Amino acid sequence: MGKPSAIKSAVKLLAVCKDPEVRSKILSRAPDKLVKCICNAALNVERGDIILTPAQKKAFSKHRAQIAKLTSLKYSIPAKRKILLQKGGLFPLIPLLLSAASAIGPEIFKRFF
Repeated sequence: MGKPSAIKSAVKLLAVCKDPEVRSKILSRAPDKLVKCICNAALNVERGDIILTPAQKKAFSKHRAQIAKLTSLKYSIPAKRKILLQKGGLFPLIPLLLSAASAIGPEIFKRFF
């Protein structure tokens, strides 16, 4: 899953996937580039580069601490992967994060490929 097209496919699948077990399996076996891509989406949301609806802002504000950990340089990729895999943590927001990131289109992938 290291190819750019595979990463893009995984991002699209995570953005629309409703089954937590499938998301968990994808994220647990995902390459570091996919985790970095999700963290980049979180950074874009945190910076305000992506315009959110009031409902999305409310959802993100509840998970502000986890999003800050994803965007921090202090945490390693395995630590960020654990944050993403937490059932009670940011896990439900992954599709929202990725769909928000898709608003900026292919720009999110330019930093990685």
